[in-house]
Amino acid sequence: MEEAFELYLTSLLNSRDVFWRLKAFRYFRQVAIDPLGGLYCPEGEDISPTKILDYIEQN
Repeated sequence: MEEAFELYLTSLLNSRDVFWRLKAFRYFRQVAIDPLGGLYCPEGEDISPTKILDYIEQN
C-alpha cells in the first residue's frame, strides 16, 4: 500500500534565495527523488530527507 502526502514548500522557497529557480514550473518539473529519499534539482539544489519531513502534510 502506498502512502500519500503533499509537500508544502512555499515557506522554504520564499525564505531561501538558493531555491529561486524552483518557482519556475518548467524547472520544478525537473526535480527528482534521490536514492536516499531527498529531492534534487538539475542545478545542484537539494532538500534532505530529514528536512522534507518539516514540509509534509499527511493525507
